[in-house]
Order: sequence, then C-alpha cells, then structure tokens
Amino acid sequence: MTGGAKFTMTGEDKVCVTGGNKVCVTDGNKVCMTDEDKVSMIAFGSKKALLVYNPVAGNKSFRRSLDYVIKSFQRAGTQIVPYRTEPAAAGGEDALERLFAQISERGGFQKILVAGGDGTVSRVFGMMARHQTEIPVGLFPVGTANDYAQCLGLTGDLRQAAETALADHLIRSDVGLVNGRPFINVACIGMLADLSHKTDTKAKNSLGMLAYYFKGIEELPAFAPVPVDVRWDGAGKSDGGDGVDVDASVGSRFSGEINLMLVMNGRSAGGFKKIAPAARIDDGLLDVVIFKKCPVLDLIPLLLQVNAGEHLASEHILHFQTTRLTVGCGVPCGTDLDGEAGPAFPLEIGILPGRVRVLSPAAPAAQAAPAAPAMPAAQIAQVAQIARIPNDTAKHKGEPD
Repeated sequence: MTGGAKFTMTGEDKVCVTGGNKVCVTDGNKVCMTDEDKVSMIAFGSKKALLVYNPVAGNKSFRRSLDYVIKSFQRAGTQIVPYRTEPAAAGGEDALERLFAQISERGGFQKILVAGGDGTVSRVFGMMARHQTEIPVGLFPVGTANDYAQCLGLTGDLRQAAETALADHLIRSDVGLVNGRPFINVACIGMLADLSHKTDTKAKNSLGMLAYYFKGIEELPAFAPVPVDVRWDGAGKSDGGDGVDVDASVGSRFSGEINLMLVMNGRSAGGFKKIAPAARIDDGLLDVVIFKKCPVLDLIPLLLQVNAGEHLASEHILHFQTTRLTVGCGVPCGTDLDGEAGPAFPLEIGILPGRVRVLSPAAPAAQAAPAAPAMPAAQIAQVAQIARIPNDTAKHKGEPD
C-alpha cells in the first residue's frame, strides 16, 4: 500500500484501488471496497454471464433496466458482460456470429442472457444450435409479442425474469428448422405471413400488438388463398381432414388452397394464446395448423374460435403433429420465421429436439435438465449449414424484436 490510498494485489489477478476507500482482502480471490454510500463485492475469476440485448426491442425500455440486471447478478456473484446487438446493415449479424464462434471455442461464460423479443431470441438460439453451445440461457422478454417466453411461464416482469435467470431450473427446448434456418416459436406461410416485417417499427414500439392488428386490417383487401402441397411423416392427427391422403408407408399429404399455415414449436402467435393448445417446446414435435380456404363470412367466427382455443375441431382447420414436413407452393407467397422474412419455396421443415438449455420458472427445483438427445449426423450437417438470419434492417432502419 502506498500513500494510504493505493492497494495492489499481484498474481494472476491484479487490482488497484485508489481514493479514500477501505480495502479488505477476504480470501485469495475477493476484494471488498467500502465507502459511506454502498458496499459491493467483485469476485475476480467468478462466474460470468453474457447479456445480449436488443436496444430497440418492444418499447425500447430495457436500456432503463440494464442497471437493475447488472446489480442483481453482481450481488449474486456473477459478472455481467453486456453485448448490444446492431443492425445487420451495420455488420451486427457477422459480429454476433463471431462472438458465438469464440464462445463455442473458448467458453468463459456460465450463462447467456437474452433481452429482446422472439426475433432476438431466435437469432441467439440459432447461433447456439449451429455451434452446439450447451450454456444455459435466461430470457428477459422485452419485445412486442414475446410468444416464446410465455411458453416458459415468463410474464414480462423484470424481477421474475431476473430471479429465473439467477436460478438453475432448466428445461431443454426444441429448435425448429426451415431450409436450415432456425425458429423457436412459429414458421408462418400464406396470408399474414409477412405482417410482422410489414409493420412499422415505430408503430410496434408505441402501440405494441395493436400495431399488428391495424396492419392486418389494412392488408385485408389484398388477402388471397394460395395453393400448397404439404407432405409429412406419419399419419399424424388430421382434424378436418378433407383433402388429406394418408399412406402408412410414405406418410400423409394435403394439397389444396389455404389462407394461412402455422408450423408451431410454441403455443401462441400474434397475440392469440391458444393457436396450438397442446404444443410444448420440449416434446420433440411440431404442431402444424392449416387454415384452409373458406368463405369470408366464416372467417370472423373462426377467429373467435381461435381466440378461445376451440378452432382445431373446425372443418376449416387441419391440425397434425410431426417431426418433419415439406411444403411446396407454385405462386408468390410470403414466409416468416419468428417475425422475420423466411426462405423461399420449397420448404424443408424439421426439428432439433432438446437443442438449447433454457432457464424456466416452471421447472421444479429438484428437476435437472436431461442430457441432450444424440443428434443424427444428417441434422448435424444441416445445423452446420444454417444461413445467416436477416433482420430486415434496410426496410425498417432498426432491428427485429
């Protein structure tokens, strides 16, 4: 100590504290700095958590919550390393890709935290699946819809999210794939498929879900059914089975005109909480809900049924569960993955079971996450070829939720 103001600890970790603070070395690794205002502890070589946050998600409020998150983890002995996402046009996608490649190679983090909406979570999960990263993930759902987080039982309350992320209640979440690109909640085809990326970012920030509804009303005059050819493994469950051909040796097939097709990993989408009531993010299955072409007068009653979760018995709905399906469409038709523009047809859709370890408030405290299922060689090759995920920044001058 020099001049009564400086303390230097040499070795693997070096610390220099200047000023009038008192310094107490409690063991070989910890230093306590005390002043009249507060006491904080920094554990050198302690646990670290990477916080990937989208500053423009939802109503942009997370920036005001950043200090609370850092404080909560620091008091629990974990250092937060914040990482601010950037638009793809500014090189953000490549930078995030390099970061996760380094994490996969070198480690260094005990947890990864994601603050954003479904789009941000999807980007991070996709990179973790691609690099087969096994680090547990905690979510701060601050986007517009947060459908995936709702499947976990996260309500959007910051304190609940922090407590969940600090705990160790884990589940293994499936990750869907469309032409090698990941999705965590829903892949959408047909009418309304591109609604999310057509909705102005400022409108989403100020109006939330209402922005989607207003945009949907604006787009109504342009709605038109599209012809699709859908084939899937196994007979599945085919409610409202008109147009479905089943052959136990080759699987099932639907050919016809549809208004909308949703391939669900989660249960909710676009503010509708019960689109796939039986879906689970950890069951290794995709729930497919097809809204077949129907008279316009039947649409409003059908939407009311969707809101109540009673639509699967409708003659206008085809519902089944599967692990793999293909979709063809011979006309221009939009696709969407978790609110981002999706790939072009034909579509090869599958699922990676239990690929990401997620911190969940719903998991019993005594229940440990099971080991990840062995990934077939074909799926490993598919993950290795996952394309970069565009975030449509050129159109909206911002980032996805």
